[in-house]
Amino acid sequence: MNTSVKQTQNTYLNAALVALAYLLGLLIIGYCLLGKVLFQLDTVMLDRSGDGFKNYFSFAWQYKNEGGFWFEGMQYPYGDLLGFADGQPAIVMFLVGLKKLGIDFSGNEMLLVQGLPFLGAFLGVYFLHKIIRSYQVPNWWSVITVLFCVALSPQLYRLNAHFALAYMFCFPSIWYLLILSEKNRSREVFYAVFMSLLLLIYGFIHPYHLLIGTIFLIGYFMVKATKKEFRWYILIAGLSAIAFYLIINNLLDPADDRPQNPWGAWHYKAEVSDLFPFYGWYANLVGDTYSIRSKYHEGYSYIGILIFAIPFLVYRRKEIMDAAFDQATKIKDILLAAILVLMFAMGMHILLTDHKILDWISSLRQFRALGRFSWPFYYVGFISLSVMFYRATISIHSKWKAGLLFLFVITMWAVDGNSYMKIFHDKRNEYLSPNELYTNSVIQDGLNKANLTADKFQAIMPLPVSMEGAEKIRTYRSYFPKIQTIPFAFQTGLPMIGAHMSRTSLSRILKQYQLGASAFVEKEAIKDFKNRKDVLVILSHKDSLLYADFVNRGFVIDRNKHTTLYRMPMDSLEKVQYIHTDSLGKAANAVFYSDFTDENGRGLLSKGFKIINSNTELATVNVDSLRAKKIQLSFWLRADADDSKTPSVDVKIRNSDKKEIKNEHFSDMDMKRCEVINNWIQLKKEITIPEMASEITWFISSEKLAIDHALITVSSEEIFWQKMDDRYMIYDHFIAQYK
Repeated sequence: MNTSVKQTQNTYLNAALVALAYLLGLLIIGYCLLGKVLFQLDTVMLDRSGDGFKNYFSFAWQYKNEGGFWFEGMQYPYGDLLGFADGQPAIVMFLVGLKKLGIDFSGNEMLLVQGLPFLGAFLGVYFLHKIIRSYQVPNWWSVITVLFCVALSPQLYRLNAHFALAYMFCFPSIWYLLILSEKNRSREVFYAVFMSLLLLIYGFIHPYHLLIGTIFLIGYFMVKATKKEFRWYILIAGLSAIAFYLIINNLLDPADDRPQNPWGAWHYKAEVSDLFPFYGWYANLVGDTYSIRSKYHEGYSYIGILIFAIPFLVYRRKEIMDAAFDQATKIKDILLAAILVLMFAMGMHILLTDHKILDWISSLRQFRALGRFSWPFYYVGFISLSVMFYRATISIHSKWKAGLLFLFVITMWAVDGNSYMKIFHDKRNEYLSPNELYTNSVIQDGLNKANLTADKFQAIMPLPVSMEGAEKIRTYRSYFPKIQTIPFAFQTGLPMIGAHMSRTSLSRILKQYQLGASAFVEKEAIKDFKNRKDVLVILSHKDSLLYADFVNRGFVIDRNKHTTLYRMPMDSLEKVQYIHTDSLGKAANAVFYSDFTDENGRGLLSKGFKIINSNTELATVNVDSLRAKKIQLSFWLRADADDSKTPSVDVKIRNSDKKEIKNEHFSDMDMKRCEVINNWIQLKKEITIPEMASEITWFISSEKLAIDHALITVSSEEIFWQKMDDRYMIYDHFIAQYK
């Protein structure tokens, strides 16, 4: 056997051993995370209550019904783009294509949702291995580094619910292509096109993969530009992917009123504490001495024990810098680019401009979960420090000292990884359940008792209708109607009314929520219903009194342990209740009422409204005569897609000495049922006046929020009513039409 054949055989053997090591390593990581559930991903659901359950449903519905970009499983009668439901359109459409070719995974949708991110980890280690090997690091250290990089990855904590965000290969693949493009400058256009195409595809798995990769490329371009090395092809690769993504989305999306300034940009950013572990030896060591997080956060990016080895690496700087790095793949520029992206994840662009940059570049408001942009820093930092540590350590003349250093780092990686994955394992065990999409038959059982079939209905309406994702209004969402409705919708193909997703069209979701409003309100969405079939209504027992007037218009089908099923005819749903003014007595006096007619602009059926731009006092009222009585406060807010923010309300109660004795606080999140007219929503609160009270002051805090019809009345007394424009009237905190 000649030498070249032997070398080839050795190469294949080494590659096989490396692949086997990664396979075993990833199986160990998966088992540490999930235990035996790792082998039950088709029958055990990791999350049946929150985002995870919705993400199962949107993916499985679209695959079962062979849909494309448009998702009709929720938001009946309108539907929405699949991407806004975290439905992974690029992957679903690929699988639907295979299905049409005869490769059918029907019945195994949950295995796909939960299993594909684990398969993605294999792709991730491939790219990370290729990256670290490009820095002339031997296989043994490469395998160890990459496996622990995966074991400590912040993306692991997406494996329970945000499955589309758990694909670990997305960023490393862009990084690897960047390295190849720098090595092969003659083919830079090819790599630019390839990067742009991949980023575009990743955007249709989840938009954050596209954004994270692009921001990293922009950061690298900026680093190179400071050296007068302008890599225009890299900049164009990232920006063109975003441009094509926006063009495609705009062509597909009929909605032009999605929220433009979602809440959380300053809340979900990365912080210095995210660079350190929130668990294990470090948390035990520092205790309460330093402010560290006690749980996983969006910006978590601890890059392992080597972050504490930086002084050692600085001390060994000469040996590191003299190491034979390929000039085209300098690790320093990549690391600097990743640090720039980390600064972005920390919101430095917002801080340095005193938040004004969000007005200058409005699209930046969409990056609500800024902390996710720390992921490039995690991967680049972990691999870079490992490469530098390896080069610094092998240059030590004493082999036993070098061996001890390697052993120490490996041991600490193992300690950190064990603690990190154990927290995930324990947390996930709390939410495990059978495959609810197939096993939950509560609604179907109820219909069977009544000899009814799903085809008698056109849609399912869980009450209250969920407005999750509206951003401008965050009302109460009932648990049991959701977990019963989602499986039934999947099993039967009946769409749901309401949303469990993000940044949905305000006008469309408000029309759906309006369906559960009082009979005084005309239901606009009914005009868009696809037929005259009944609607199947699901109501939790604990909310039965709240919606008694609504469900009394329908017919009871069945009562189970947690909910009641109703059959709601279209005639009953669309019927409007009018006020007959000739039967009304004298109107009671309001404690306070304003329609802000002295303000500019057209309000809700009125000639004025008020803009709330800070903590604003609406009224101060004497309540000496109202002690021990209940009063009701309400106001209407306008949901604007661009600037308005959700309100925070305080009613400060003072005694005769002007001393505050109580503060009643509420917000939209305290609302269980709201009236909706056009894009106006009513918030309402009942409070009891304490015995020692003398006055109350009503405050609303928000930004650029339009409000109208602020009203305070005494409960259980004669009704306050007042006529308005267009044959409407205020009637006991409702707005109704009169005859």
